[in-house]
Amino acid sequence: MPHIGWNQVERTRLHPVFDGIADGADFYFVHSYAGAPTASSTGAILAWTTHGRPFVSAVAVGNLVGVQFHPERSGRDGLRFLANVLALATPGAGVARRERTA
Repeated sequence: MPHIGWNQVERTRLHPVFDGIADGADFYFVHSYAGAPTASSTGAILAWTTHGRPFVSAVAVGNLVGVQFHPERSGRDGLRFLANVLALATPGAGVARRERTA
């Protein structure tokens, strides 16, 4: 089912890419598919979103992060998300470089 528009991103655990962004914040989505996690991949899940049914909207493993939403189209929270990603990729930027558990 196509998913175009704003929807809430509900985190499963803390991670520096979401620093300064409220849990349940709205992000902009444009897609018509969603991957299904396997039992061995659930540790990578950062967030879920519901559109018809729940789907994984953010994942992270080590220094790799993937999202289903479009941060560049997601207003202030999207810009904060992108700034957090850049800070993680920039040596000495001051954002924690470790994953944190909720």
